[in-house]
Amino acid sequence: MLDYVANGLAYWSMEQLRYAAVETATQRGKSLDSEVQALLDNAPDADIEGFWQRVESNLRIGKVP
Repeated sequence: MLDYVANGLAYWSMEQLRYAAVETATQRGKSLDSEVQALLDNAPDADIEGFWQRVESNLRIGKVP
């Protein structure tokens, strides 16, 4: 798993990451937005674009849980 994350940090662009996320959500029969909203505890005011901006910022600085 750590190799996967390390490769992601080194080789994935945000476009590739989002595309992979869309593919995964689609395979589960869901939309990417609904999956992100679930990550954000289904808050009615969930900022989905803000979520992706935080993901990008965290990847740039190498902050991965």
